[in-house]
Amino acid sequence: MNVLSSAGASCFQDVRYVGNLVFIGFGQYVFILDVKAGAVVSHQLDGYFGHMYDGDDFENLPTKFSVLVTSASEALAISRTGELLWVRKNLGIDGVLLHAANSRQFDGEGE
Repeated sequence: MNVLSSAGASCFQDVRYVGNLVFIGFGQYVFILDVKAGAVVSHQLDGYFGHMYDGDDFENLPTKFSVLVTSASEALAISRTGELLWVRKNLGIDGVLLHAANSRQFDGEGE
């Protein structure tokens, strides 16, 4: 399966590996490939893919978080099993960046 064929154009892209999962951010999507099962799940983003952060990069973040993804205007949290935990919308209009995160709040900026 060519996951990038219909994703759209993007200035940003990123790939992260966590256990059996491969997270691919590109175009207007984040794709989650389960290497063991051979399954792909996609989540369409609002606007374009921006950045992907490892949950381990932030102090005191609950261990259930695997990656945090930002788009043009939102932030998404995805678990270590590939489950979409939550989406926070309307954080910006041309890019969201995360600088710090813990179990109670996320600090960043929205363009």
